[in-house]
Amino acid sequence: MHELPLDNIKFIYPEDDTLVYSRGLRVEADVKFDGMLSFIREPLDQLLGGCGKGPEGLHVTAYLGEERA
Repeated sequence: MHELPLDNIKFIYPEDDTLVYSRGLRVEADVKFDGMLSFIREPLDQLLGGCGKGPEGLHVTAYLGEERA
């Protein structure tokens, strides 16, 4: 079993549409490029000019659905 390194996990459910989110459940998290994802850091660093300027992770958002169970 592999573990995905996540930080700052948030579940968001706006009741109404907003400027940023439409109505529905979302999960947000920071995916760290550590452990099994450490291989991603080097190509991103090279893409962004080298010298350790590559990102340490990525902020992701996933829409899970509009209905509440």
